[in-house]
Amino acid sequence: MLSGFHDHPRKRVVRSQYDTPLLKGISQRFAIKYVYLGLPGPQMQDIAEWSGLIRRIIAFERPSRPPRGAREDFAELQFNLVVSGLPFDVYYGDMETVVIWGRDIEDRPFVQEEMITLYNLDFCDNISSKIEVPPLFEGDGGNTIGKECMRFEALRRLLRLQADLYSKGGDSRFIVLITVREGLDGAAIREWRKADNPQEVRQWLNKALGNKKIPNGAVFVSPDVLKPFVFTCFRSYCAGLNIASHFLPMVRYHGLSGKGTPMAHFAVLCRLSHPRSALPGNLQTVNHFLALSTMRAGNDGLAPEPLALETGAPMPDIMEIAEAFFA
Repeated sequence: MLSGFHDHPRKRVVRSQYDTPLLKGISQRFAIKYVYLGLPGPQMQDIAEWSGLIRRIIAFERPSRPPRGAREDFAELQFNLVVSGLPFDVYYGDMETVVIWGRDIEDRPFVQEEMITLYNLDFCDNISSKIEVPPLFEGDGGNTIGKECMRFEALRRLLRLQADLYSKGGDSRFIVLITVREGLDGAAIREWRKADNPQEVRQWLNKALGNKKIPNGAVFVSPDVLKPFVFTCFRSYCAGLNIASHFLPMVRYHGLSGKGTPMAHFAVLCRLSHPRSALPGNLQTVNHFLALSTMRAGNDGLAPEPLALETGAPMPDIMEIAEAFFA
């Protein structure tokens, strides 16, 4: 059965040469079998590659694109999940919409009953694009009918669910893999620049943007803007949840055509602590992350490709960081 989802060489390089060594190393060092939440695609290439590292799957699949029937990708994923022999739940719809609304297209409630130790989040559109929120959306004190939020807000809700479950007991360590388009809505960039960002971020943005005009009602593509945007949003979503985080270097690659949509991939180590305890140590500064050299995934492998503003800090030893952070 042909799928509407397409793997390609650059995506495989990111998965095999960047994600897999990290996941295998942490699994072996800390005797972790992952509870996976993400978008594996109908043919489940990532789950197949990480075979033996995963013990449970929570998956999402959006409606197929024509000419395939709307549920064909979902049915293929469901079949392959059964064949895998692993316990699973699968939801029909965009991950972001299912998480924010708390139910999928077929009105099945979204339920998370245990701690997730591996998130593999491939956002379905640019992360600043808007989706409608349900009435009385959590975090809003009033009726929210007709209101919208950023697609990336789904991550905030996932982190909140994670923190709530941790309060009842569970592993404090987890990994978040995030894949996004490099573009951001111009309005979102302008709104973000007005926020109370760290001075280092404001200085970085002033240099990155200079006199460039941020478009109205259009997408602005800039890895220099996306990098601190993802970092500051993630940190703000962790606020009050006692979640410490450490970002590894950003990886850039082109989408399916090779010269198609510019994409960016982030790997974030996370650790929870109980509300009455001190926030976990090893907190990474924004300057440290901004200085890390960005990587480029080509058809044949990974190579450093620093952004103009990066200081060229070398690729760190991932396992040294993980051992210090998760100890």
